Amino acid sequence: MAIFPLMGSQLASLTSSRAEPAPLSRRFEALTEMLQMNDPVPDDIVAEPRSQFATSTHVDNPDRPMTRIFAQGSSTHHAAQLVHEVPTIFPAPQIALGAQIVPHFTHPTVAEYQRNSLLQSINGFGLPGWKLPSSDSLTRFLAGYFTGFYPYAPFTHAPTFRFDACSPELLLAMFAIGAANRFEYNSAINMFYVSKAILLERQHQRERGMLERLMNHGTSSDFVERDYMDEVRCLLCLMGIATWDKDLDLRNESLVLRGQLAHALRLSGLEEPSEVHDTHWETWARLESDRRAKLFAFCFLNIQSIAYNLSPVIWSHEFKLRLPCSCPEWTAPDSATWALLRRNTPIAKGHFHTALKDLLFPSPCDISELNPTPVANYTLLHGLIQTIVWAQIFPKDLGADSTSDSRVCFRNALRKWTIYWQRTPESNLEPFDANGPLPFMSSAWLSFAYIRNCSQFSDGHPREIFSWNVASIARALRSSPSANHEWDELLAAHHATHFMGILVRLGIQYIKHNRASLWSIEAALCGLECSVFLDKWLRAFRTSTGPKSLTDQEHLLLAWTRDIVRDGLISINGVCPDISSERPEDLVNCTIEVWCHIMQGDSPWPFISMLGDAVVEYKTICRHDLDKL
Repeated sequence: MAIFPLMGSQLASLTSSRAEPAPLSRRFEALTEMLQMNDPVPDDIVAEPRSQFATSTHVDNPDRPMTRIFAQGSSTHHAAQLVHEVPTIFPAPQIALGAQIVPHFTHPTVAEYQRNSLLQSINGFGLPGWKLPSSDSLTRFLAGYFTGFYPYAPFTHAPTFRFDACSPELLLAMFAIGAANRFEYNSAINMFYVSKAILLERQHQRERGMLERLMNHGTSSDFVERDYMDEVRCLLCLMGIATWDKDLDLRNESLVLRGQLAHALRLSGLEEPSEVHDTHWETWARLESDRRAKLFAFCFLNIQSIAYNLSPVIWSHEFKLRLPCSCPEWTAPDSATWALLRRNTPIAKGHFHTALKDLLFPSPCDISELNPTPVANYTLLHGLIQTIVWAQIFPKDLGADSTSDSRVCFRNALRKWTIYWQRTPESNLEPFDANGPLPFMSSAWLSFAYIRNCSQFSDGHPREIFSWNVASIARALRSSPSANHEWDELLAAHHATHFMGILVRLGIQYIKHNRASLWSIEAALCGLECSVFLDKWLRAFRTSTGPKSLTDQEHLLLAWTRDIVRDGLISINGVCPDISSERPEDLVNCTIEVWCHIMQGDSPWPFISMLGDAVVEYKTICRHDLDKL
């Protein structure tokens, strides 16, 4: 039963270069095995042998399939039916041609005549004095959109993207978020406000048109139906700027925009009819882009709710959309390639709502029915996270406790989701993968989900992040509940350590100096959650009566954590400290020190720097409290 999206070659790379009697990869394998043996979850829910992701770094034949069996109680007949051939530990595309398609395209350029046309459209909204940047600057901003924002929300279909098909407010919103990703803050804010002004004017025009139609008893010929999808895309880009800005006025703007985005989503339609198979490439691309924009809007609203401790404005169960397509289909450079891929790809796609229900339903996972994709995995995980967080917060708000049954249900759902992740050809833990960073980000959110599924950390303790006051945030983090070392917390600690290990393997100094392209807002939020949780989990080993006795699982996890922290500190200052895994309290300060360096560095988003400063302040407060003991 593999419960962690971790691959052997990547685990082995975590191993220290120094000679060790028991390599880190073997410790992790032993720990995983022990967790499976001691997990109280019934095996008939879902089973996943760890052999598929064995930690051996040597594979004689990478193309040799491995067998995975999903047991279903004592029924050998059903078990035999659920035996499938799967790829080796290396990610392998399910379609041979798809492996040859490099998801790369030339970034669109903005010609002078296109700039003039856009400027003329903007002037038509009563903004004649506003100066539009040069065509070269707009080209740079558009490239910033496709290299900075698009990888984390790929809903713009690049091969069919046409400048003249976009509304002026959408183009300005894309330019604005692209400028922000290129560190051009003033240009980003100027275009943000112009885009927002045009969007509001469009909304007013629509309302006036509806009023005129009502007054004329529906006979007005001037009324034009609004394209709500254009509005959804524009609002999503605008929120991507306003939500994470240090200016309080802009952050308050984001709270207004989130309501408008939820409203536009509902007006755009959250249900899909049966899929039409004989569509042209351009029509298919538009429908797929619409579907993705809606799902990524839901994910963004969920992230905003998590960051600022806000109640959701839209719920996962409202989305009856089909799941997004595969990477090869999405990145096909022309209609001929797309048509060829469609002939070799299962056209029938499941629905988001149905897939989410299947994850939460206590039944075995038949992988023969899976056709997972990175975007589908990412959006489904956000649906799970929303369910995990709010299904446990609501009872506590009413004075009741979240039940252990619900936590077991969510734990099973996360395991099923992990199988989806492992079955996805593009899944890996590389943020710079050619197919995009979503599999990497999904693994980070998986750690977050396991932490929030712990009883002590499920209440969404306010973190005061919206205040942007580093000291207040650090104090709120310090006052959040302590760990109690229940089983779910051991799983969460394992995942938090795993996420830290991925980052240490990449190189802390490398992350620090390449933060603009590597460390996203989502990664920073997950890093904040993992760093504080792991710190509290380690501190909980020292009880009021003295050091707590360690279980075998805890011994192994602490040894793994110690080696990761050692490698991290060597990356930071070139010194290998003497840390004992037998004394968890020795690990505490070193672990949070590593996280402080991970969380700090240059970024185009001040929100990321602010979270890094909050972790540093949290470390200072914790040490001060320790000195007073």
